[in-house]
Amino acid sequence: MIITNRINYNNSQTYDEMVEAFREGVEELHPHLAANLVKKAKVQSAEEVIFLELDLLNLKYQQLVAHLYDRLHQLEVIAKQEDPSFEV
Repeated sequence: MIITNRINYNNSQTYDEMVEAFREGVEELHPHLAANLVKKAKVQSAEEVIFLELDLLNLKYQQLVAHLYDRLHQLEVIAKQEDPSFEV
């Protein structure tokens, strides 16, 4: 393919340079895609990434706590069946 033939894969070339060369090759072959690439490229700041990861962690924690309360309730029901005087 024309794009891959133009990329030099020697050890001194960084991954970013290879990606940039590939992107430029695609833009040359398909100019209409260049506008789409610019529109879709959204760089997230470290702050945004941390907020997203924290939100995900909070959601997982809430799900874990809900699951534990459900399990505790199940154990309470079982314990009361075996010993009616059992209280939590």
